[in-house]
Order: sequence, then structure tokens, then C-alpha cells
Amino acid sequence: MTTSTIPPLQQSSNSIAHPVFAASRLGCFVHALCSSRPTNNKILDSVFRCIDHAPISIHEYAIRLGTYMKCSASVFVLAGVLVHRLWEKRPEYFCDLSALKILATASVIAIKFLDDGFFNNAYYAQCAGVALEEMNLMESTFLSCIAFRVFVNPDQYKVAETRLANIESLLYIPPVQTRNLNTPEAAFANPACACEQ
Repeated sequence: MTTSTIPPLQQSSNSIAHPVFAASRLGCFVHALCSSRPTNNKILDSVFRCIDHAPISIHEYAIRLGTYMKCSASVFVLAGVLVHRLWEKRPEYFCDLSALKILATASVIAIKFLDDGFFNNAYYAQCAGVALEEMNLMESTFLSCIAFRVFVNPDQYKVAETRLANIESLLYIPPVQTRNLNTPEAAFANPACACEQ
């Protein structure tokens, strides 16, 4: 069995070389998918759906994940592919109340698949602002929905990287004022406190 690895990120105009930049672009993508759902489609209650809006924007949340998950930028490119695969299988899961959890879950799955060193789910649950049991359930649900299809060949990766790098030129994303996320209190404040536990 031959295996191929994801090519290293190249410094170019369409490259995503920094995790925070890549995470912010992934946040734009998830926001766009959640905003573009046809209004006539029923939104299903799922493990990803929060009861109420979180007190943090998806942009701020994505920056938080990019900062504190301590992973490579390529993780967020793969996470974008995984989010798209979930969208293809279960578009009814996508709404403004599920965006943060879908973003976090795809990122955790991608970290485990791509990066050699990664933390346990307790750490990622803390980064995501959810309970460990909830993180485990979200991860298993997400993987089941995409039939455990996590592998991306190098050509698919390059296309995904280019699309993610240029996402803002394809979408209108309203400007967001960000908070200072560089303090320990802000780093692990619970952004999804209004979500189901």
C-alpha cells in the first residue's frame, strides 16, 4: 500500500502558511456554509447545535483555535475539506448555532490525521469550550457522517488550499472587532457557554 503525504506549504500568493491565518479562513468558509443554507430546509438538532448563540463570533473563535490548538496550518486546510464532506452528506446540520462546534470538530480530526504530535481530547475540548464527553461525541458523529473519509490526495489538497486562501475574495464577510485573546483568561474562557453540555 502506498501512502502519500500532504505537500509542504509553499510561500505564494495563494498559500496559507500560518495557523491563525488558515483558521480564520476556515472560519469564513464555515460561516458561508451556515449562512447559505436554503431556508426551506429543516435544521436538525444534532450534537453540533447550540441552544443559543455563543458570546464570541466565528471569526474570533477560529482565531482562538488557530492560536491555542498548537498545530500546523495545513490542519485547517484539511479541516475545510472535512467540513465540505460533512456539508455534502448532512447540510441540515449547518446553521449559525452549529458553526463553532463543526469548526472545532473538523479541526480536531484534521490534527489527529496530519500532525505527528497532538494533545488529547481534554486539551482540545478546553480550547473549544466544550466538555470532554461532548468533544468525543462530536468527533465520532462527524467521522461517522463522512464515513471516516479523512484522506485527501495532494491534488485535492492544493485545490483546497488555494480556495481557502482566496475565500475572502469569493465571499462578503462583514468586518469583526476582535478581543485580546492573548491572556490566559481569554484563552480558555468558555466561548460556547450557551451551548448544550
